[in-house]
Amino acid sequence: MGKTSPTRALRYAVGVAIVLATALGCDISGSGSGSGGLGSDGSGGTPGVGGTAEPGAGGAGGVGAMAGAGGAAGDPMLEVVELDPTFGDDGIRIFSILNSSWTSEGARAVAVMPDDRIVVAGTKHLSSFGPSYGFAALFGDDGVLDTSFGVDGDGVVHAIFDVNTEISAVAVDSEGRILLGGWSKSSSSSDPGALTLARYFADGTLDDSFGNDLNPTGVTRLPEPCAVQTSDIAVQADGRIVATGNACESAERLSAVRLGSDGAPDESFGDGGVLLMEPGYSDEVLISTDGLGAARILVGGSVGETGFDGNLDFAIAGVTDDGSLDATFGNDGMVVTDFGDGSPGRSEGLSALARTPDGRVLAAGWAQLLPNSAEPWVFAYDFLVTAYDEAGALDGSFGDGGSTLVDFGSESEEAVEVLHRPNGNFAVVGQSLPRASQRKVAIAHLSPDGTPVEGEHKVLTELEGAGLTAQGAILDNHGRLLVVGYVVYESGGVDVFVARYVFRELEQGGMVP
Repeated sequence: MGKTSPTRALRYAVGVAIVLATALGCDISGSGSGSGGLGSDGSGGTPGVGGTAEPGAGGAGGVGAMAGAGGAAGDPMLEVVELDPTFGDDGIRIFSILNSSWTSEGARAVAVMPDDRIVVAGTKHLSSFGPSYGFAALFGDDGVLDTSFGVDGDGVVHAIFDVNTEISAVAVDSEGRILLGGWSKSSSSSDPGALTLARYFADGTLDDSFGNDLNPTGVTRLPEPCAVQTSDIAVQADGRIVATGNACESAERLSAVRLGSDGAPDESFGDGGVLLMEPGYSDEVLISTDGLGAARILVGGSVGETGFDGNLDFAIAGVTDDGSLDATFGNDGMVVTDFGDGSPGRSEGLSALARTPDGRVLAAGWAQLLPNSAEPWVFAYDFLVTAYDEAGALDGSFGDGGSTLVDFGSESEEAVEVLHRPNGNFAVVGQSLPRASQRKVAIAHLSPDGTPVEGEHKVLTELEGAGLTAQGAILDNHGRLLVVGYVVYESGGVDVFVARYVFRELEQGGMVP
C-alpha cells in the first residue's frame, strides 16, 4: 500500500512543480513481541517482555499478543528504528528509469509479494510540460532489481494507457497478481480523464482476462460519472477490488469504486460500482468488518474548505458491502473530527488508516498550526495520529484525549502512512517539509496507547546533497518497514528511492539483532 494523498492535493501540485523545477536545475520485531510464556496445563504463563496483562485462553498460557493466564505484563521494550544495512546501499536503494535531468520520477506506492519480492509503483514525468506515464519495478529482498520482471529484462514495466498515465497505488492479490491503480487521459484539454486500474502477472505481463479496455487488454478505465484519481486500492477476501480517490473536478468528493475480480464494475455496489460522498479528498481505503463480522469498507480522507482561510477536518466513511453508507458507523456513516479550534487556516488532513486486532481504527495525517506574527505566510505541520473504536467514536484513552501530535523539531512534518506492528506498537511514516531538496524521511514509533515507545521513537533520515520525500510505506512479510518516494538532488534531477528499516530491541549493555 501507500499512495499519493489527495488530501494534500493542492500542496502536492505545488510539490510537483518544485520537483520539476529542481529537475530542470531550478531551485522485527524483537523477541519480546508482547507474548507471555506458554504455561503448563492449568497454570499461568510467565510474564512476557512488553506483554500485556490480558489472560490467555483455557489453562495454558497464551502465546502471541497476550500473556498466559495469570501472567503479568513485563517491562517495556526499548527499541530503535534503523536502516537495514542488508538492503540496497546501507538501507536505501536509489534508481532511475531514464537517466536524465530533464525527467522526474517518483515512487508513490509499495506492496510485497508472498515470496518477499517488493513491488514499487509510481509515475514518470518526461518534462515540465510533457506527458507522464506510470511504471512498476520489482526488487528482490536485497534491493536488487529482478530482471525476470517485465518484457525488457530490466525489472520494470511501463504502464502507458493513454497519452498521460499516472500510477499512484499498488496491491497484490491472493494469487500473487499485481494491481496498479491510477488515472489516465488523452492530450485533449476537454478530456477529464478516467480512473484506471490494470492487473499484471508476477512476470510483469498484463493479465488479458482483466478489465473493460480492449486496447490494451488487462486494463479497466472508468470515465463516468466523473474522473476519479486513484489514491489507494485494496482487495477484499472474495477477490473484488475497491479503489478510492478524488472524484469529479469541482467540487471534488470522497469516493469508493468497486470492481469484480475480472475488472468489470460491480453493479451491486453504489451506483453502477461507484459511491460518491461528501465534498473532500479521499486518501485511503481499508477493508474491515463491523462488530457482527459483516464486510465493511472504510474510506479515510478530509472534508471542508481548502485555501488560506479554509478548514479541513479528518473524515472517515463506513461503507457497507452494497455500497451505501453504514448507519451504524459514526453519524449516519460518516465521522468528521475537528482537532483544532475551527479558526480560519487551521486544518487537519487524514492520509492513512490501519486496523488493530482489538477492532480500533488508527488514523494518521497532519495538523496545520497557525503561523506566527513574525512569519505570517509560513505554516507548520506536525504528525497527527488518532484512534477510533469500531463504531467510529474517538478513543479518549489514546494519546491526549484521542489524538497524539508528534513534532520532530524541523520546520514541518506530515504523515503519509500508519502501520500496525505484530507486537502491538505502530509506526507512523512521513516526511519533514522544507524545500524538496532538503527533505527527510520522518518515522515515529508509538505504543498502543499513543505514547512514545521506550527508546528512540523519532527518526529522521537524510541524504547528503538531496532530499527524500516519502510517498508510501508498508511492513513486509517479516515486519520490516519499507518506505518509498522520490529523491530531489540539489544539483538537479529526481530519482526513485526505496528504503528498508528494521526494529531492534535494546537491552542493558547492547543491542539484540
